[in-house]
Amino acid sequence: MDRTTFQLCQAAIALLLLANLLPNIAWGHGSPAHVDGSTGKLVVTGNVTNPIGFAGEVFADAHPDAALFAITSNRLFTDLPGFDVTNVTPGSGLWIEPISRPDRSLEGSPERWLWYWSASTSAIASVPTGQQLQLVSARGFGDRTVTEFGDAPGSLQFMEPFADDLGEHVHSLYYIVQNASASAGQSGAYAFFARLTSPAYEPSDPFLVVLPNSLTSDQLLEAATEINEAALSIQPGDFNGDGIVSLADYTVWRDNLGAADESLIGSAGDGQNGVDSGDYDLWRANFGSPKGIPVYTMKIPEPRSAISLAALLLLFGTRANRRRTPIPGPGQPKRACNEAFSYYRPPHRQAVGGCVVRVRPQ
Repeated sequence: MDRTTFQLCQAAIALLLLANLLPNIAWGHGSPAHVDGSTGKLVVTGNVTNPIGFAGEVFADAHPDAALFAITSNRLFTDLPGFDVTNVTPGSGLWIEPISRPDRSLEGSPERWLWYWSASTSAIASVPTGQQLQLVSARGFGDRTVTEFGDAPGSLQFMEPFADDLGEHVHSLYYIVQNASASAGQSGAYAFFARLTSPAYEPSDPFLVVLPNSLTSDQLLEAATEINEAALSIQPGDFNGDGIVSLADYTVWRDNLGAADESLIGSAGDGQNGVDSGDYDLWRANFGSPKGIPVYTMKIPEPRSAISLAALLLLFGTRANRRRTPIPGPGQPKRACNEAFSYYRPPHRQAVGGCVVRVRPQ
């Protein structure tokens, strides 16, 4: 079968699949997700970069064409974000894989697939009863249904891609909210986390797709921010999930060091390269932080030269002649504290709970 015939067959399948769903589609022209494969890994960028939440890239497009709109009395539709693919081998295949994340806005932080932000409460809420998101391949590869707390939807191929797809804004994925309407009483945003995969490339980092229904641009930004932060895990460095970053979390990290899956440390690490020293750095920076007060960007000074040492002397004055010694808090063995903080230099700050970093004169 030649390429033209193949495309015609795919188009026919897609039309049959969607014939009763999309009678009045108007194709959107908002911001695409840029997908680049030049490094051997799928890199997805575009729209909003959020350094605080779980997903570094967020697709929350305020362009009017990107908003969900009614295609029947109980179905909402958009084809944005679309995809602008570059440096990917034609025919290598691209899949989208929805992923679940713990929802910190709910007690017990359950794993959630489909998220919802309500305009009436200006907060994350339960998905309205009976509503679910359907992802449909515009090229006839099938569809997947994403529910709030249901089973894993599985991956969906949405693009071949063909050579003439590259560098173009292609609407190859449809987003359909079932059992919903565009009435003011249902204003809100639906969202899901996902990554792109391909047999020929390393998977992309996770990103967040937010689909607005009758929201202002300010409401959309608020919804995206709250959902992304709620999915960040219980607390960075809180590897045992007890709500505070303490010595017990170091033990969990140490016992699972080298594991390929961060689920063994409660998915509370840095999200990169399994369980490694980067997760220790995150634990150390957040040591003593109670639930809800993460220290995402704190960096502990590590003097490695006369210049950096001189800077510390200026910064700390006479305190530079003191040493910081980790001592045990109530019920904590001194040996364990020494082990935890000797992995790297002790944090240069007071901590609470578990081990305490106390300043003692030389």
